[in-house]
Amino acid sequence: PPPPPPPPPPPLVAPADGAAAGIRLPVVPVGLVPMAPPLPVDTRLVPMAPRPPKQNEQHRRRWTEGEHAMALRGAAELGRNNYKEIAKLVGTRNATQVKNHMQKYYRQLKSD
Repeated sequence: PPPPPPPPPPPLVAPADGAAAGIRLPVVPVGLVPMAPPLPVDTRLVPMAPRPPKQNEQHRRRWTEGEHAMALRGAAELGRNNYKEIAKLVGTRNATQVKNHMQKYYRQLKSD
């Protein structure tokens, strides 16, 4: 059999000391929660700093002959799939860029 339903929440009751201190609490029907007043809205326009471009929005540039030569040298010396170390050797490209470049290069070699 399914488990029994949870017990209903206790009714909302104003504390006795609040009434004694002269604090008026809103009367809220049982089961409803009062909403906070809306926050004040600042209508002045405030200039925002430009956000940095996302990875796929950054300016792309072609691989230079020097970068390509260093990547090939790194692949020969460090291993074809050692992209982090090849990227360190190239110096101007990260491991993902090196991986993509090398994969495209080897795919092109294979198709020729």
